[in-house]
Amino acid sequence: MAERLRVAFELFDDALDMMRLRLRRAWPDATQEAIELEIDRWIESRPGAEAGDYAEQAPDVEP
Repeated sequence: MAERLRVAFELFDDALDMMRLRLRRAWPDATQEAIELEIDRWIESRPGAEAGDYAEQAPDVEP
């Protein structure tokens, strides 16, 4: 279980890095602060998951 959580966090970090690169290409003159603000907005808006990540009740996870 711990390994799966570690992988999930790594994937999230990778997604943030990819978004930073995308934003940097789109706005090459933007400051790092502006890029990070846009990252925060992206996380808060959760495009594609506005109603949540899972439409139904998640199954119980056994230890």
